[in-house]
Amino acid sequence: MESRVDATLRHNGLKNFDFAVFKRTTFGERAGLEFRTELFNLFNHPPFCFSGTNFVSGSSNGFRQMTSQLNNPRLIQFALKFQF
Repeated sequence: MESRVDATLRHNGLKNFDFAVFKRTTFGERAGLEFRTELFNLFNHPPFCFSGTNFVSGSSNGFRQMTSQLNNPRLIQFALKFQF
């Protein structure tokens, strides 16, 4: 059974900021048009992989070195919706 707090599972959280903007325009009583822009990972913060738990010789702190990052780039998405 795993304990409630496990030191090997601790990691910095993701720092993603998502943002969305949309504009609705109506034509008459029933028709409409919506333009939407969505930005994922707006500030492009790199999420790092889990740090190692093994001792690394020649480093100043020895443990917990970040050696790689996850591939989570900034994404921008546009959408246009016609309503009738």
